[in-house]
Amino acid sequence: MRILILDRSWGNPYSRGLAEGLKGVGVEVKVAGPAGLGADIGAYPPASVGVAKWRKAPAAAAGLLKVATAAARWKPDVIHVQWQEPVDAALLKAARAGAPNAKVVLTVHNPFKRAGDEAASEGLGSMLRDASAVVVHGDGLRQAFIESHPEFEGKVAVVEHGNYSHVIETFTKADARQRLAIDSADQVVAFFGQITPRKGIEDLIDAVAQLPANPLLVIGGAALDDDYLDTLVAQAANTKVRMRWLASLEPLSQRDLDSLVAAADVVALPFVDASQSGSVIYAMTHGACIVTTAVGELPRTLDGRGILVPPGDAPALSNAIRDCLADPAKIVALGQAAADYAASDLSWGAIAEQMVSTVYS
Repeated sequence: MRILILDRSWGNPYSRGLAEGLKGVGVEVKVAGPAGLGADIGAYPPASVGVAKWRKAPAAAAGLLKVATAAARWKPDVIHVQWQEPVDAALLKAARAGAPNAKVVLTVHNPFKRAGDEAASEGLGSMLRDASAVVVHGDGLRQAFIESHPEFEGKVAVVEHGNYSHVIETFTKADARQRLAIDSADQVVAFFGQITPRKGIEDLIDAVAQLPANPLLVIGGAALDDDYLDTLVAQAANTKVRMRWLASLEPLSQRDLDSLVAAADVVALPFVDASQSGSVIYAMTHGACIVTTAVGELPRTLDGRGILVPPGDAPALSNAIRDCLADPAKIVALGQAAADYAASDLSWGAIAEQMVSTVYS
């Protein structure tokens, strides 16, 4: 079996993990990705070139031709794509021109429309016309996708997102705290991810403010809205929470992200809403003790491997964090359960086997 993966963000862990997993189970794989990032086919624009510029440049035509030619020569059985913006739709059309008999599989990470997703919605509509199967990450997401696209009844498979073991760097808690200049004696609660209202950071600040132990709260991630970040900073100051901000316009560096998760006693991810969460699986891969909210697919993913509380309930969130901080053995046990699940059920070998047996066949 031959699988051609199209991915404009070849550095993204999903396609990298899937490609490695598929090779591990004996599948031939080629990746068409951004030029200069080590993909087999440098078809997408390099990271230094915006998609809007690329689409107007001769490089766009060259990229489309590369994909069509490679597909015609290699003759993949399956073309798999995880993004659905217009540039991805164009590259899929090119691949289909070269390999018209290939089965098209789309991974749709989030079937719910959010503000700012207009480009993805536009691309998805075009790509679904060529798709034979769709992959989502949970039963609720499958139902949501079928409600929006009833013609795909019976063609939507549930395959969980794999772990992040192929991209993380592991640190001891002591080394991580030294890197981030966090006192070894502190109790640390950490949040990481994009700093937006739907992540529930206001609830987290209120929850930590209620804790008698006065732990250090570390917030790390990309803050694209200065006004919102200022609101959070003011809230933390008013509640006298001990804070450490690792926030900027850019995402955390890989080393800082891994250090933050390793330095934490508890990772708190109190989403107001979410379909599923790569952040939760990332923390599970690290073996973190996770407190999060019962939204989307998280109750299934974290079942018995972390603590779930209702969204928007700062007192419940506070109680859950307090119970963990008061019981070091519980922190260790939940972290180990999370790590074991990530290493087994969420291994890319397991994901690849499921793809081959239930999606690609």
